[in-house]
Amino acid sequence: MKMMRTNSTFGKRKELKVGDLVWWTELNDISRKNIGIIKSFKEEIRGGRKLLYACVLRTKDNKTEDIFIAVLHKVEEKSN
Repeated sequence: MKMMRTNSTFGKRKELKVGDLVWWTELNDISRKNIGIIKSFKEEIRGGRKLLYACVLRTKDNKTEDIFIAVLHKVEEKSN
């Protein structure tokens, strides 16, 4: 069986940085948005591939959670 190379990371930062306010949904309830602030980034190898995660401080309960970066969306400021 051929092993995957782990040189490249799956999941790009998409212009996200520490301190950004982000939102995401859970797979089991896509109608409810979660909101949090990015504290840090980390790479993990899962299934033979490097994945990029953000450590996010959830605003609803002040707990941290590692979220796969591909599901995060930056909260945009509204201009009047």
